[in-house]
Amino acid sequence: MTNGIRRVVRNGKRSCLAAVLLLLLLTVTGCGGKSESWAYSHDPTVEILNLGENGKAVYKGEKYSKYVKDDEFITLSGKGGEIKIRYEMDKDNMILYEESTYTRSGDEGTSGVIGEWAQDNGWTYTFAANGQFVEDKFFGGYYSVNEENGTIKLMYSEPMPDAILYYSLEGDRLTIAYPWILVKTEKSEKTEKSN
Repeated sequence: MTNGIRRVVRNGKRSCLAAVLLLLLLTVTGCGGKSESWAYSHDPTVEILNLGENGKAVYKGEKYSKYVKDDEFITLSGKGGEIKIRYEMDKDNMILYEESTYTRSGDEGTSGVIGEWAQDNGWTYTFAANGQFVEDKFFGGYYSVNEENGTIKLMYSEPMPDAILYYSLEGDRLTIAYPWILVKTEKSEKTEKSN
């Protein structure tokens, strides 16, 4: 009877050890590649950002050999150099602040963000001294500038939510980081479900 109990205990220990090893193996290797796959909310089927578990990333079709994600920025490094993109999490969505640079056009005597700003692609901002703005000659409303935080708050007249832009100003060049809402793609959701 004692030998029978020993066998049961040994078999139990082996089964327990096998289960622990299996869990450890699944934890280390995962159940497939885990990556974060993101798309614009207005076009959720087209991936624009992929942060792989291998430390590599793809952003707008450009491959990066390394990325670092902290609480405020995603830093992408590759052959073309390094870019740093501000982001925030909003529940299951990501708000990605994509930068665009505008050049002052006309009104040489204006200072700060006040004036007309344009890109070669035709995108524009006009910030008037009376606190009104026009974006791309179509959307308008009121704005306020917080120089200390480096932000511009746009309060649209159209039924659109307010937007906070980050900005920097160097002479006649205005760099604006505009918030875009990203959602997880099906690729990301499948990866999460398989893990």
